[in-house]
Amino acid sequence: MVTKPTIPRGLKERLVEMFGVSLASDLERFFRARPTTLRINTLRGDRATILTELTAAGFKLKNVSWYREAFVLQNKSQRELESTPAYLFGRIYVQSLASMVPPLILAPQPGEKVLDMTAAPGGKTSQLAALMNGQGKLVAAELDSIRYARLEHNLRLLGVAEKLDFLELFLGDAKRLVDKYSEYFDRILLDAPCSAEARINLEDRASFGYWNEKKIAATAKEQRRLLAAGWDMLRPGGFLVYSTCTFAPEENEVQIAGFLVAHSEARVREISWASDRRLPVLRSWRGQKLPETIQRCLRLKPSLETEGFFVCLLQKGK
Repeated sequence: MVTKPTIPRGLKERLVEMFGVSLASDLERFFRARPTTLRINTLRGDRATILTELTAAGFKLKNVSWYREAFVLQNKSQRELESTPAYLFGRIYVQSLASMVPPLILAPQPGEKVLDMTAAPGGKTSQLAALMNGQGKLVAAELDSIRYARLEHNLRLLGVAEKLDFLELFLGDAKRLVDKYSEYFDRILLDAPCSAEARINLEDRASFGYWNEKKIAATAKEQRRLLAAGWDMLRPGGFLVYSTCTFAPEENEVQIAGFLVAHSEARVREISWASDRRLPVLRSWRGQKLPETIQRCLRLKPSLETEGFFVCLLQKGK
């Protein structure tokens, strides 16, 4: 008899500690693969024309209510989608729905100076560029050289790299940009490296085989360093979005609580999002009471189509 895979016992216990038995049990349904989702790349064409092209090729797409450019593929395979001219010429980009949320919340405007601190493979970077309509300055940093090559390829494909005065790519740790860009950026996206608990797929043991609390602690330490560096590069009055694809409070609410203690000028701004697509934001964790303002953050509830995500919108006081 084949044993049905389950999430690590420690993670299950932590989910119960965070959300209670009933909600934690419900969340276990979503540790699975999700359908292919995509975003229309408006830097390469208009939405109507691209949709007509895909429909004519036999692809059935479902609208996403909260983002006009996003769709769920309802027939055919991702491989078939990636064989189309629309994909091969950068008019669409395959991207998880949850990962589209942080750029939308950051809401960069044309003409602004924007930094993506952990940019590969380029989905969020290209989304930021589209929201900016290719106007202003966009800096994208990536530490890993292999991932950087993929980032560079994708940004060329998607039309982001065509304006040399708009895009600056940086191979290396984003923390090294502080001296060059002290209090420079209007908006910064830090989609932080994390323990990726919300991306666990029970059909893929590699996605959870190395889960443990030591990894969470080590990851949270690196997140703190990145967040502090990003803050140093944000101008007074500017906005920074901090996001993760994990449930771990140490990387989410507790991370923000510690940051607020160290930066009295930081303000947590309210994120408006439909209540039925939210998880509770924790008020305490293992004896530590968390600031009430953290309730303004977003815990995106996973679904059959969307991963779980944590997003915090911070503004730097003038």
